[in-house]
Amino acid sequence: MKTFIIEATDTFLHGRQYGDDGSPVVLIHGACVDADFWNDCAAHLSKHHRVFTYDRRGYGRNEETDDHSIHIQAEDACRLIRLIGEPCFVVGHSAGSLIAMELALTHPELIRGIFLYEPVKNDLLDGEHSDAIDAYKQAMEEVTAKAENRKYAKAVTLFLPLMGEKDSRARAASDSELEHMFKNCFCFVKHELSELHDYQPDYDRLSRLGIPITLGLGENSRGSAREPMVQILVEKLKADLLYFPGGHNCPYDLPREFTCLLEGNITY
Repeated sequence: MKTFIIEATDTFLHGRQYGDDGSPVVLIHGACVDADFWNDCAAHLSKHHRVFTYDRRGYGRNEETDDHSIHIQAEDACRLIRLIGEPCFVVGHSAGSLIAMELALTHPELIRGIFLYEPVKNDLLDGEHSDAIDAYKQAMEEVTAKAENRKYAKAVTLFLPLMGEKDSRARAASDSELEHMFKNCFCFVKHELSELHDYQPDYDRLSRLGIPITLGLGENSRGSAREPMVQILVEKLKADLLYFPGGHNCPYDLPREFTCLLEGNITY
């Protein structure tokens, strides 16, 4: 693994490269984590690909910034791919999936395909009702209210259980991951929560770009509010759907299994 710096708008981002041969794959992490989330997946993928990860702005080893919009974060990913020097296959996890979608919309020439694992877009549930969905909506309203009142610790405490339980087969977090945990969680509730809610991608245009799109859903997420989010996006994007073992954090909890299924969908 090699480290490098991405010169982005108004900030610098820490990046990593795994492997020196094969087609390039970019992995974009979600909320409350950083590039460490992908360490094991990247190591497995690097047997056949050049794999790139990075700490999104405000996360991990990066400094806080004023602008955390989905658009500026897509430009961050664009800077990374321009450094790589050729179009890439892009994988987005959770909130990172929104950045992958915006990147495809604004710079389709840089994308060979995208894989979106359990995108979280709460407004997709407007008009949808079930016990799980209604409970999720109520909980997210409470998270948002706490964040707006700058009660960030309480917002984090309320938010994390909504992502589901950690898989019993997952490894323990490393010292580096634990060191950055609180910073990453606070970055999300302080800077990104409202940005994610306000972001409105052009799903119809994205579906017509000709870019291969696949969505993933964890088996343990069946019956949760994330399942209808993914199903609605599959319809909007005219995408394929692939089921994975584990839950929302399958890439971290079960990296070997996640990688094996992902590799069959990396399109070039």
